[in-house]
Amino acid sequence: MQCLVAYMFQQLSSFKYNALLAATLVCLLSPTISANAGLLIDIAPNSTAPGTTGSLEVTLTNTGTDPLDEVIVAGFSFEITASGNDVTFSAVSTGTSLFPYIFGANSAFGPDILANLSTDKHTVSASDNYSTSSTGVTLTPGETVSLGLVSFALSSSAPAGLIPITFSAFAATGGSDPSGNDIVFGLSTTGGINVVTVPEPSTFVSMLLGAFGTSIVTFRRRNLAV
Repeated sequence: MQCLVAYMFQQLSSFKYNALLAATLVCLLSPTISANAGLLIDIAPNSTAPGTTGSLEVTLTNTGTDPLDEVIVAGFSFEITASGNDVTFSAVSTGTSLFPYIFGANSAFGPDILANLSTDKHTVSASDNYSTSSTGVTLTPGETVSLGLVSFALSSSAPAGLIPITFSAFAATGGSDPSGNDIVFGLSTTGGINVVTVPEPSTFVSMLLGAFGTSIVTFRRRNLAV
């Protein structure tokens, strides 16, 4: 579209050869980026206890509503960073379970699609392509797929609550279509790792004893009332 506007402008302003040549060069040299604001990358809901290992799925959703909003994805990459120091990433694979992996059995790099792991292991990136060139997977409006299963360890001192996960901007996070054109993903800012605390065994015992004691008192009061 930008190329077409440039060409029309040059046609209206001048019919000289050099003007047309300039417009053509703008079209050829400008990067082609597909404006797919309807593709949203996110973190699927998850929960992990402090001091344990866990995993999260990176998802991609076509939020379009019109049947014409189909998007063909031939490749992707993403980079995520965990807030704080309680999360250390270790691996990224195609072994997803909540949603089907985007390329299924046609992964070019799977099952291990980890691309880079930072020195502190708080940032990890992954990428993959459809195994057959010049083709890809069609995402229909409303469809959600997984872009990978990210493994991590959670420190024993991690507080209960959500640890935010941040996506790096394009081009660290984004995709491409079968023609090699870039696809810009919308980046969710609400995903993360949900840290849940598990009561100690002694706490369970205290809870059971408390419930048992309450039941006895209630039973005795009912008998006395009779």
